[in-house]
Amino acid sequence: MRRSMCVVGLAVSLGLFSGCGSGGSSPSGPSEPSPPAGGGEPPLVIDIVGDRGTQSFVPNPVSVPAGRRVVWRNTDTQVHQIRFDDQSVDTGSIPPGGTSPPVDAGVARRTYHCPLHPGMVGTLNDTTQAEPSPCDGGDPYCY
Repeated sequence: MRRSMCVVGLAVSLGLFSGCGSGGSSPSGPSEPSPPAGGGEPPLVIDIVGDRGTQSFVPNPVSVPAGRRVVWRNTDTQVHQIRFDDQSVDTGSIPPGGTSPPVDAGVARRTYHCPLHPGMVGTLNDTTQAEPSPCDGGDPYCY
């Protein structure tokens, strides 16, 4: 009897009974965002480092290629939240060690902030927007 309990204990600790249980998932620590099901690129990760104005997010500003999604990873000890300034995206609370759901950054330049700490501000730039040529503007001496 004692030997069979040891075998069951070993099997449980090795995860051999993964089909057993109530079907719920156990809490896990923070992890890197996984790639989308279609095999596309994983979301771009922006770290939340604390209430430090424009230094609150790393990287900031960040260039986001068209179609690429973004997640915020809270590396701070406080709860944070990301909200686009135009109110189009709100991640809800992101606990310490947590990650936001993936967000489609959309097009053009997007600014965001933490509504819990209004001094925390960030910018997303769309890399598909062409940089204006220094010769644009009708300068007759520009070649």
